[in-house]
Amino acid sequence: MIAGEGVGHEGNVVLRLHNAFDPEPLTQKAVIAGSMRREPFKAELTFGTPSTAAGAIIARAAQPLAGSDAFAAFPIGFAAR
Repeated sequence: MIAGEGVGHEGNVVLRLHNAFDPEPLTQKAVIAGSMRREPFKAELTFGTPSTAAGAIIARAAQPLAGSDAFAAFPIGFAAR
């Protein structure tokens, strides 16, 4: 489960989960956050076995009207199963 606050164009924020140094996501999911101010969101990300011990969650919110492509990246560690 991932939870946070965000703002995006029409509230759209895309969460992507990556292995360390891999540009292809293990999984991604769109969530609805705020459109004018930060609002809460939560999502469950389902994915296969990661190939690294660490990775990152990237939250991306394109703002086409403002001409920006905002994102935030958070380093994570994968628990052994």
